[in-house]
Amino acid sequence: MKTMINSWSKVMALPLVLGLLGSLVIAACASGPTPAPAATPAAVTTSAAQAPTWQQEWESVLAEARKEGSVVIWTAAGSETRVEIGKALKEKTGIAAEWVAGRTDETFEKVQRERLAGIYSVDAYYGSPGSPIRQFKPAGILAPFPPLLLPEVSDPRVWFGGKLPFVDKDNSVFASALYPTQVILVNTDLVKPDEISSYQDLLAPKWKGKIAMNDPTVGIGRGWVHGVIYTKILGPDFMRALAKQEPVISRDLRLTAEWVARGKYPILVPPQPTAAAEFLSIGAPIGYVMPREGTFLTSVMGTTVKFDRAPHPKAAQVFINWFLSKEGQKLISKLGMIDSARVDIDTGFLPPDVRRQTGVKYYAGSESEEAIQESYNNNIKLAGEIFGHLIR
Repeated sequence: MKTMINSWSKVMALPLVLGLLGSLVIAACASGPTPAPAATPAAVTTSAAQAPTWQQEWESVLAEARKEGSVVIWTAAGSETRVEIGKALKEKTGIAAEWVAGRTDETFEKVQRERLAGIYSVDAYYGSPGSPIRQFKPAGILAPFPPLLLPEVSDPRVWFGGKLPFVDKDNSVFASALYPTQVILVNTDLVKPDEISSYQDLLAPKWKGKIAMNDPTVGIGRGWVHGVIYTKILGPDFMRALAKQEPVISRDLRLTAEWVARGKYPILVPPQPTAAAEFLSIGAPIGYVMPREGTFLTSVMGTTVKFDRAPHPKAAQVFINWFLSKEGQKLISKLGMIDSARVDIDTGFLPPDVRRQTGVKYYAGSESEEAIQESYNNNIKLAGEIFGHLIR
């Protein structure tokens, strides 16, 4: 009997226990999870101290750059490039880009006049390598290149050739783009695939009087002289032999491309990419030929420098670090349709003719190298002497 009473008591007590447990659960749910203790200032400081040194330095520079507010960049790049680069820089760093746009020679004269008056208005430059080497350095207006704080920028392995692509001995001119220069354009109806596989094939008697040529003393023709003839591929003797072929020379870049597209002349050296692209896009029977000797990689519209006495030095450093990052270089590669010197960017969006290809001999930056640029005036003079009587 006693056993039955004890069992019955346990049964009767069970609802009370369950009810009590339910009440506790409901109370816990209503009050929500117990908040974690607030981080103390000491804890926050410890966390910051644990950040990598480069990150601490980057955040410090970025904070100072944001106080400066903007960076003034001198460039000859087009309006779309300026707008898109400025937008991306602002979104990523909070720094506004102010552009000094125009022809390099004219802007250089303006900057020189300002400096004589004690005015220092420009922080950085993005454009071609010739002016920094031939004008800015002799004028003493370049600053040492700012520290590359981002590991993805300072790592030589991400750059073509496994080294940071400076083109001057002082490491103050950075070639962020290195893309192949197309040096021969042919009319594919008039030139068979195997007829031109070397620069020397241009000297065949059958092509005498049938080669169109962009003026070798100015613009893209001048770059071809520096990059192909005067450096590591050919030589002045080749230029003299080519002149004996009596090329038809013009300064009208579109006209020379049209001549080849229409079959007036079967060959053009060197083609202007934009002019050639116009006729390629409408299906003209033209195509590029890559000689077996190879070609040079140029950094035209792909060179970055920093000026001394920059009014916004920290903002200039932030701009340069971001611009040379994978994000910045992919954007400028798409905008300019040029191959970055970085090797970790998928450049499948570029036409094959303007991106580096496996199996082709390239001379990295030969047209941009300081030693070549220093001989600039002599080279132009010699080109004028050799081809001057043929220039229309």
